[in-house]
Amino acid sequence: MKRRSGDRIGMAASKAQERTLPGETPVWDQADDARWGDPQRRARLRRRVLYGALVGVLAAEIVGAFVWIAASHYDRGRQALAAGIYSTAIDEFSAARILVVPYRDANELRSEAEEALAADEARQRAARARDAALAVLLREADALVAAGDAADALTRLREARARVPEGPLGEAAATRALADGLAHRLAEAARAALAAAHWLEAERYAASLLLLSPSSDVGSKLAREARLGKALQAKLAIAGREAGRGHWRRCLVLALAVVKQRPDFPGASRLVARARAALAPKPAPATPAPAVTSTPAPPAPPQPPPP
Repeated sequence: MKRRSGDRIGMAASKAQERTLPGETPVWDQADDARWGDPQRRARLRRRVLYGALVGVLAAEIVGAFVWIAASHYDRGRQALAAGIYSTAIDEFSAARILVVPYRDANELRSEAEEALAADEARQRAARARDAALAVLLREADALVAAGDAADALTRLREARARVPEGPLGEAAATRALADGLAHRLAEAARAALAAAHWLEAERYAASLLLLSPSSDVGSKLAREARLGKALQAKLAIAGREAGRGHWRRCLVLALAVVKQRPDFPGASRLVARARAALAPKPAPATPAPAVTSTPAPPAPPQPPPP
């Protein structure tokens, strides 16, 4: 029935079009206007348009929210990556997605953060192993200082310095207490060696202290005193050899140079006194008195015999 009715309307519209004069509204258009002029149809159309617009707006809002969330994760990931917080950066870049699509270059930046995290973990493992070995060497050096073995203590600290080329050996938390205690014992041992005029031993203790902490003012001062004592001892030894050869004037010059730098240097004042005594003018020997020869008395004349 509807098909036949539509055919009739179409035929009527064709005929009406043929009869339509220029400038007039075709009859078939009038029929469409009549059909769409139904208020119910217009209401349904408006509802459909509104529903479609609402769905479009909601879809845009949802997509916009996903984009905003992804952009926020992306920005936080970049900040964490710049700050070296690699695990947080990885989490943020993983969340920087619009549904299942990565936001911008989030995947590439996440890979970069993963590589940096792996490298950072490797460095931390190496640092922990280095600090453990360093703690062993510091304990050994401390025991050697307590035993008075300056040479082996210096060797241990050279090994420790090879593991940490720059900065103090006690910079890490695991070795700070060990290094502080060792520095105190090295300074005390160096002072004791200086007081005993054991210059080489004092120099080794001071060198150990500077290996432990290169910027130590105490270590630098003790090292200077030890080097000076060592040099003055060598000069005084030369003066002693000159005295043994009878070259007292050379001996006196060298010994006086030592006393000038360190008036209390062991043995210097005594050698100066010996040299001055040797160079002092000797008193002239006394002229012996001429020997007095006594002339023997002439023999007495013989006495005549008594009568």
